[in-house]
Parts: sequence; C-alpha cells; structure tokens
Amino acid sequence: MVANKDAKTRKRKKKTKPAIKSPEPEISETEDVDDMGADDFMAMLGAEGGEDSPDEGEISTGPEGIKVVEKKDDVVIGTTSAKQHKQEIDNLEEKDSDFFKFLKENDPELLNFSGDDSGSEGSESDPEREEEGMEGMEGVAVEEGDVVDEQEDVEEEEEAEEEKKSVAKPVTKALLRKWEAGLENHSVAVWKQLTKAFHAAVSTARGDDPDSTVKYIIIDPDIVNRVIMLALNKSGPLLAQHLGKNPSAAPKWSKVRLSLKTYLGDLMELLALLTSDDVLCAVMRHAKECLPYYACYSRLMKKFVKSHIGIWGSKGEMARVVAFTCLQQLVTKNAKFLEEVLKKMYTEYTACSKAMNTKTRDVILLMKNCLVELYKINPSITYSQGFVYIRQLAMTLRSAMVSKKKEVEPVYNWQYVNSLHVWVSVLCDADSCLQPLLFPLIQVLMGAVKLMASNHFHPLHLHIIRMLLYLGSETGVHIPLTHPLLNILEFCATQHKSPSTKPIDLTCVLRVTKGYKKTKAFQDGVFDLTYELMLNYVSQLSGSIAFPETVFPLTVWLKKFTKKCDNPKYKLQVKQILEKVESSSKDISSKRAEVNFSPKDLQKVKEWEQSLPESTLTKYFNSWIVVHRTAQDKIEKVEPEQWEKDNKEEEDSDAEADSEEEKEPAQTPAPEVKPIKKRKKEPVVEEDEGSEAEDVVEDMVVSEEEEVVEEPVKKKKAVKPKKVKKKKAVAVED
Repeated sequence: MVANKDAKTRKRKKKTKPAIKSPEPEISETEDVDDMGADDFMAMLGAEGGEDSPDEGEISTGPEGIKVVEKKDDVVIGTTSAKQHKQEIDNLEEKDSDFFKFLKENDPELLNFSGDDSGSEGSESDPEREEEGMEGMEGVAVEEGDVVDEQEDVEEEEEAEEEKKSVAKPVTKALLRKWEAGLENHSVAVWKQLTKAFHAAVSTARGDDPDSTVKYIIIDPDIVNRVIMLALNKSGPLLAQHLGKNPSAAPKWSKVRLSLKTYLGDLMELLALLTSDDVLCAVMRHAKECLPYYACYSRLMKKFVKSHIGIWGSKGEMARVVAFTCLQQLVTKNAKFLEEVLKKMYTEYTACSKAMNTKTRDVILLMKNCLVELYKINPSITYSQGFVYIRQLAMTLRSAMVSKKKEVEPVYNWQYVNSLHVWVSVLCDADSCLQPLLFPLIQVLMGAVKLMASNHFHPLHLHIIRMLLYLGSETGVHIPLTHPLLNILEFCATQHKSPSTKPIDLTCVLRVTKGYKKTKAFQDGVFDLTYELMLNYVSQLSGSIAFPETVFPLTVWLKKFTKKCDNPKYKLQVKQILEKVESSSKDISSKRAEVNFSPKDLQKVKEWEQSLPESTLTKYFNSWIVVHRTAQDKIEKVEPEQWEKDNKEEEDSDAEADSEEEKEPAQTPAPEVKPIKKRKKEPVVEEDEGSEAEDVVEDMVVSEEEEVVEEPVKKKKAVKPKKVKKKKAVAVED
C-alpha cells in the first residue's frame, strides 16, 4: 500500500511541471488589435493573466471542490481539507444561526458531514473502485416480500461451482444422528447440509443418475426415507424460529435464502413422485406450513398451485381434501392469488367431469363443493368469472339451437351439465351482488331443456329440471316448470310391454338407446323421477298465496292423464297427487278470503305466507321421499358403463342383421318373386257355400325361404278351397 501511494505521488509530481513565464508578445505600433487572430489575442491575455496569479494561501473554487492553492518553487499543489470543512460546519451555528436552521430543515445530510480525512492521496476518487461499486449495485433493488431471480441465479451458480470442486459424500446413519443433534439446537448450518441431502434423496427417488453437482450420494432406500422424514419433521420449527412471520425481513434470510429455495422446489418434486395417499398428505401438510416461504418466490408459488390442483383433481378423497385446504389457506392469506387459483380449479373441474357413474359421482360432487366454497371468498371476482363462464355456456347453447343439423353434442354432455351444477350452487348461496347472473342462468337452463324434446334425452331433462327446482327454492324466484314436467309424464301414458330388463340408475345417464327406450324398466324409472320432481314442485308452491291459480293448468292435465293412462300403478299415484293438490288449493282459497289487504301490498303478502302452517302437500312429499329412496336402494341396478357396453353390442348385432337383410334381395333371383306378385292380379273366384274362413288365412302365408312380407289383400269374397290349394302348390314349387 505504501509503495502504491509513493508511485502515485511521483506520477502526480511528474505531471505537475513548474510554471514558466512566457514572454509578453510585442505589439507593434502599426499593428491593430482588430487585425489580430484569435490565438494571438488569447496568448496576449494569458500572458497578462499570469501576472495576476493567486498568491500563496489563496482559496479558489473549481469542479473538484474547495482547494487551497500554494505557491512553492513555481509548483501548484491542490489539497482538500475535510477536517477544516467539518470545523466550519460546526461553527456555523454560532456564526449564522438562521442559515444553520435553514440547512437543518431542508438539507440535514449536509450537516452530517463525516470528517474522515484520508490524506491527499485517499481524497482523490479511484475510477476503478467506482466502477466495481456500481457493478455490485446492479439488480440489488428488492421489493418487500420478494426476491430478485437474477441475483439468485448468480449466487446459485457460485455455490454450484464450489460444490463441483468438492467430492460427493455418502450419507450414513452416523451422519444422520449427528444432524439430528444439530437440528435439536436449531443450527442453520446443519439444516443447510440436510437440504443438500434431501435434494440427493429426491433425485434418487426420481431415478436420476448421480450428478457432479450433488454433494451427497444416497443409495440405501432406508436412508432415503430417513432423510425425507428428518427434513419434514425438523424444517418447520427451525424455519419458524429463524425467519418468523415475515421471512424476507429476518436477519438470517440472506443465509438460508438459496438453500430454502432448493428445499421448497424439491418438496414439489417429491409430491409428483408419491403414490401413497398417507405419505402424500403428510408432505402436503408440511408444504402448508411453508406457505409464507413459498410466497417469497413467484416461480415456486406457481409450482405449488399447479401441483396441488393436480392432486385435487386426480388422487384419492383424503388427498383431495388436504390439497384443497392448502389452496384455501393460500388464497385466504394472499388474496392476489385467488383469481388465478379459481380459473385453474374450474378448468381442472371441467376436465375431470367428462364422465359420470356411481364411482365418480361422489368425487365430482366433492370437487364441486370445494369450488363453490372458494367462490364465496370474493364476490367481485366471482361475478367477473361467473359472467364470462355463463356467457360461454349461453353461446354454446345458441350455436346448437341455430345449427341446421341440431347438433346437441356440445350441450348434451356431462361437462356442460356439471358446469351448470357449479353455477347453480354458487348463485344459491350468493350475495345480492350476484343476483344479476340469476336470470341469464335460468334462461340457459330452460333453453337446454327445450333444445331436444326426444324421449332419448329424458334423463338429461330431469337433471336440469332438478337444478331449476333447487335454484327456485333457495333464491325464492318462481320458475314455471309445469310444461316440461307434463311433457315427460306424457311419455308414460302408454304402457310399454317389452321384455323385462334390469333398471339402470338414471341419475348417472343423460340419454338412452333406441332399444332401451321401449323397455318397461326405463318407463318406470322416468315416471318415478318425474313424479318426485312434480311433488317437489307443487310442495314449493303450496306456501304461495297464488297457489290455486298456479296449479290450475296442472290439475286439468292430470285429470286427462288419469283417463287415458292404461297403467294402473301410474294412474293411482297421479290420483293421489291430484287429491293433495286440490285439498291444498281449497285450504289456501278459504284462508285467502279472510284477508283485508290487496295483492299490491307485497310486504303484507309476504308476512301472510310466512304465517301459513306446513301444508298437506309438503308433509306428503317429505314422507313419500323417505319411503321411495329406501325402496330404490334395495333394487339391484345395472352399472351405466356395463349397460352401455351391452346395448352397444346389441346395436352392432342389429345393424349387422339389417345389413344382411338388405343384401339378400339383391342376391335372390327375380323370377322367384314374380308368381306372388301375379297372384294379386288374378280375378276373385266366388266362394262356395261350404267353404270355411280358416282356409283363407292359411292361403296368405308366405314361405319362409323367400322372407318377403306382403300386405294383406282385402277381398270382398273368399276364394274357393279347391282352386286356392292348386295355386298354393304352384307357389311352393316356384
């Protein structure tokens, strides 16, 4: 250091040469100043200025600050006295108190001047040091609660280079016992070593080859399990003690930041490798404790959300519940992640609800309830997303209605129906700010029922009517459902006498095949569901003051149904509901006649409806539904998947038989059919008195070999037995 200072001093002395007085330029008398050049004029001024140079000890100002100019052996030496400046600032309060007060209020940093004087050499700025300082400050600005990714990458590369130089060590049981003792004392250094071993354990479980950057090697599966369990059990208390609730502001954040990032990333990798639900739940509970640390890394937070939503949509029931609790805690404490989490969960729900059966029904119901719970957190976000998704459903329905071929597949599928289920449940428990979405959703539901009125889709119609009933009962909005219910009940007016088959669970079916539509089992299932929904509908209306007028069309149609229905079981049940409706209507009419307010007094109408006791229809419905569902549980039903497979085989066999029948007439020679056609044109022979009608029936039978169906011939007079027998013999020979 001394040598460097001496060298700098010598260089400075070499650069500073003694001032040589230049001779004054002689100006001739004949030479005019106007004729001088710029250089001559400046030289003249410089010579004059040299005589007026500052004296010894004079203070001058320049771009480098305050300097004392000394004149010694024609050598000018400039130095900055920091101590003198500090002393002047200290004496400023006594000399000029007003100015000192002004500086104190407007620029207090100027008064806090440090009086360190490092000498004439140290006072000069070193450009190399300044450049190094500026390079070190690039990218250091860190927002509260976040970490700059560029700086992390640089530090990770430095640690990786250091690890490359070291040789990987095997993890032994003795080393694990040593780490356990260190973690009991909450040692950060031991925990950082454990995170490196945890990284090696995850790499081993993933099946990766040992990398040169890995500091530890683990081969024994028992050691792998012990390292993972040690990390899961000890990391939470240690991080909570050293980092607290605000990790980025903790004193030891800079020491554990990189190791913590690696550890949290390995946790997400471990979740993707696990198959056991018990171990998966344990790791997710530990990740839930680490949520404050995940919030410090934006990239890791995206991995956290993605992995937990994947578990929520694909694993077992217990793992789904734990994953949902982690996501719920995340969006509750960090509201900025709510919108993104809801979008991804809704997408995952629609992707997992493509098929419905008795096995997946409970899982889809669980996912729907979880999604509805999250939509209750922030009504404004729920409204924005509900507006977008309900609009998408409406546009899909509109395109299906406008299409010429009536393509119902985009609407009549489980994804569409389950999406409607979600928004019906959301609006049933929603605040008043979501009421504007109620009318569009009802219009979409009613349009889906009217899209295709075919008997094949009666199960789907019943699904949507059930949603409308639930929506009306929870929101208090009257939705007219008489017409859709009566259209389905009309299908049951004519009794079907097809071969008996096992019934299927219509709650897991949207449509049926052409063959199953004609079975008695399907007709019984449709009637039971329609009867249940109709009872539910009239029981909801029984508490209204307008009940007699509302159910009048229903009673008229039910009376007609009892007259034309040929199924005694259906007729008996319809008569029961008809009697209950008429009795409730009479009760409402008699009580309504005693009121002294008009229909426009809505508040009094509402109070009167609330004062009504439970109607007979409601009591009958509550008792009937218990008995009916108990009886339905005892009935053995075919699984929808097996039923669809069997019906598909039957349809394929029927199609093959139809194709063979279509090919046979082309292979059959034409002359064989001609005698039968000519027989129709023959003149009718008068019948003898002793002929019998039985002979006529036998004559109209066509041989089985030809397989040609003829329409019966209308004859005014029967054919004689003798002549008919001769023609019959000819037909057989042909």
